[in-house]
Amino acid sequence: MRARGITRLGALVVLAGALALGGLGTSAAHAKERYEIDGAHSFVLFGIGHFNAGKVWGRFNKISGELVFIPDRIEAGGDVRIEIDAASIDTGVAKRDEHLRSPDFFNVKQFPKITFEGGKVSKVEGGTLQLTGKLSLHGVTKEITVPVRMLGRATDPRGDVRVGFEARFVIDRDAFGISYMPDAIGKQVELIVAIEAVRKQG
Repeated sequence: MRARGITRLGALVVLAGALALGGLGTSAAHAKERYEIDGAHSFVLFGIGHFNAGKVWGRFNKISGELVFIPDRIEAGGDVRIEIDAASIDTGVAKRDEHLRSPDFFNVKQFPKITFEGGKVSKVEGGTLQLTGKLSLHGVTKEITVPVRMLGRATDPRGDVRVGFEARFVIDRDAFGISYMPDAIGKQVELIVAIEAVRKQG
């Protein structure tokens, strides 16, 4: 009887261990991964109306940050941190760029960084996520929700896993305290944020 009891106990231990390992396997399959933004392959572009006639386009050349999410459950959300060097603004005209760095516009000495922090996903439709976070620009922080598409996930020749995302949305510059030249420059700023990030080891 004792031997049979021990056998039964052993079987229960094995079964419990199997269930535990199965649970760990499931957790591993849905584990969060951490990605570092590749600034050389990420872009923040903006366009704004000029005298109701055309549109001026520019970009920010320095972008960094981190993404944390579950690749096969992206709808669960995660953590997003994007940081842009405001002084890296580039419209292709040096004199205009200096003016944009001044207190009339971005005032980069007082507000050197533009940041987005968040990661809540409220809806997934047609492959597009609705991502909510806080945008801090020109000393003003506002919660915004933007549509984001995952462009792809692949392994490069060096063995690094890369992911790509793109967001296209519009903000009102007045809402962030940038109201200079309202008769010449539009209020609505069109933004394209294209992110490529590399998975971090460990």
